[in-house]
Amino acid sequence: MTRVLVISPVPGDASLEIAGPALRYRQLADQLRRSGADVTLATRGPGGDADWSRASPLELARGHAAVVCPQGLADEAAALARRLPLECALVIDCYAPALVERALLVPGDVRFASFRGRVLRALERADLLLVANQPQRVYTVGMLSALGRQAPERTSPPVLLAPMGALAPGPRHGDPTKPLVLWYGGLWPWFDGATAVRGFALATREHPQARLRILGGRHPRGEAPDTLDEVLTAATALGVADRIESLPWTSPAALPELLAEASCALCLAHDGIEHRLAQRTRLLDLLSAGVPIVCTQGDALGARAVEAGAATAIPAGDSAGAARALTALLGDADARRAQMQAGRRLATELAPEQTLAEAVQWLAAPTPSASGWRARPLRRSRR
Repeated sequence: MTRVLVISPVPGDASLEIAGPALRYRQLADQLRRSGADVTLATRGPGGDADWSRASPLELARGHAAVVCPQGLADEAAALARRLPLECALVIDCYAPALVERALLVPGDVRFASFRGRVLRALERADLLLVANQPQRVYTVGMLSALGRQAPERTSPPVLLAPMGALAPGPRHGDPTKPLVLWYGGLWPWFDGATAVRGFALATREHPQARLRILGGRHPRGEAPDTLDEVLTAATALGVADRIESLPWTSPAALPELLAEASCALCLAHDGIEHRLAQRTRLLDLLSAGVPIVCTQGDALGARAVEAGAATAIPAGDSAGAARALTALLGDADARRAQMQAGRRLATELAPEQTLAEAVQWLAAPTPSASGWRARPLRRSRR
């Protein structure tokens, strides 16, 4: 039986159960167990099989054939890259583009160069890299090429598509009786809450009974900057503050009922590299719940939802376009029903046993780099 250590960057307690990273690594661990692997899910704090904040990932890795580590845990990933025995495969998960997110979350970060160096050291050592979509694969292969790991005379590490899967669709009891637009998830800097609230305000001219619910707009532990206050201030200036409610993060048990109350949902982002690389967990949840989606053009999963008939895409920053899409959905029960059914069909196609199958197969018999080659660290050029 293959032993695999899966490192999650978040605590395993209930407060963050619906967070994307928590869901991803629990899902991967579950799929590996179903395949027969002996899995240790290590979380940052209690709630998992082990706590890597008490015993380091390097200590926990002893006796395992492979370790899966997110690239965003730069310190831990670099330590594993430096000291993990070569017979233990190191899998770096690039599902969250760490360098891009860090630059947006911490503008002007004086420690960014050091953070980048640790991320690159992990990529230099990785035996396998996981990505969530094709744009991420191109981006990751580009970094490997810059590090010399795609050279024809050497064995390149595989880069596998391993997107997180959607939850199985649950029962949905008809169409909501009241027009409710949902914003689901954190209003992180790369999301466009301003366009969302302007679009909603315009849509209320045709649908004066409509309300907007912001569900989980702020991190429950304050661990990420958000624009929730700015969005609520804009709502006041637009005269729709009395039609907006802001609810905190909820438990997985309460989430399906809250999602089922929505007539449709907004998921808008600023155009840029984060959006082009993104694989939004919130879109998966909305598809599973059968909630029609209005999203920004440009990301892979949103494009697939549009192609399946489960979403409407608008250009970035287009509040008038958002209003038109909302107005059309709120005024047409048949269109909502069609998108709901399409979303649930797509969620079934995106089940984790399908999306993670290739990664699970590789980890069943992990293979450290055949050449044993490790890239030389990048050096600053001299002028």
